[in-house]
Amino acid sequence: DNVVAAMLVPWLFLTFDQAKWKPFFLLVCLFLISKENMALWGIFLFLGLAISNFKEKEKLKFGILASGISLLYFILIIKFVMPALGGGVAQYHHLKYSVLGNNFSGIITTLITEPLTVIKYLFVNHTTDASGDGLKMRLHLMVLFTGGWALLVRPTFLIMLIPIYFQKMFNDDLLKWGPSYHYSIEFIPIISIALFSCLDDIINSQLQKWLVIGSITAATITTFSYLDSPPSKWYDPGRHRFYQAAHYSREPDVKTIRALLRTIPEDAIVSAESCLIPHLAFCDKIYLFPEIADAAYIIVMSGERQAADIADLYQEMIVSIENNEKWEKLNSEEGIILFRKMN
Repeated sequence: DNVVAAMLVPWLFLTFDQAKWKPFFLLVCLFLISKENMALWGIFLFLGLAISNFKEKEKLKFGILASGISLLYFILIIKFVMPALGGGVAQYHHLKYSVLGNNFSGIITTLITEPLTVIKYLFVNHTTDASGDGLKMRLHLMVLFTGGWALLVRPTFLIMLIPIYFQKMFNDDLLKWGPSYHYSIEFIPIISIALFSCLDDIINSQLQKWLVIGSITAATITTFSYLDSPPSKWYDPGRHRFYQAAHYSREPDVKTIRALLRTIPEDAIVSAESCLIPHLAFCDKIYLFPEIADAAYIIVMSGERQAADIADLYQEMIVSIENNEKWEKLNSEEGIILFRKMN
């Protein structure tokens, strides 16, 4: 869903630039409904568009309007819609930013009263886990050498990425800090548009040509240097190295997965691995494994396709469930494990 929203961004820029307001606001609606945190991004994205076009009253007005709509939508979703869908529970489960505060008001207070601390933790590991050392800097370097230098030349584009940087760098989950996993796709359209905008304004054709060549070369070297880096605690080469055969192997068999999913009753409470949850979306109650709670069914992969630390956790949990007489194993073939709770 983040990817879908990010791919709408170039079209938002295009329709805004051409002052085609009906398609622009249609795209704004599609962008906002992609995911709840896209509305937070939209506040800054459309504000950046407004600021960069402040000399044109119409564009300034509609940019601010779109930013305001994003703010209202974000408040509506977080405060009312999601709690209603969650059975009245008001807690937002993705609010894991203890270094800033335990709630939205605490986070805002920290941002205002402790700006130096905020800037420091954009670059420094704020947890006790040493495996997070250097992860934030790795992202900054990736951004810089794949065209992010243009953000410094055109700071309005940097404004657009403020919530993306914040939701990555201040999260308590180290997986979100680096360039590999959560919340990285949003950088791509903004960096690309900022880079093209800077290059387009260069009058000297020779300088422009060499900057284009340099930008492409730097981005290519940086990308392949990252992809070819040795496997680490979180890095799975098969998922990233698109030039290797392992990237295109699909295990286990999709037909087997679908057949197993159909055996789970529609009204059952399920605990499932993240990649399986979208296929169980119509269950009234579902948990992300390894959370089990009152689930009657558990369906997960064997763990071999997971990163090392996650695979170990999965294996420990699976062995524990197998040894629990309250659970019956219905399937363990093709790398898919299905458990049913005994009555």
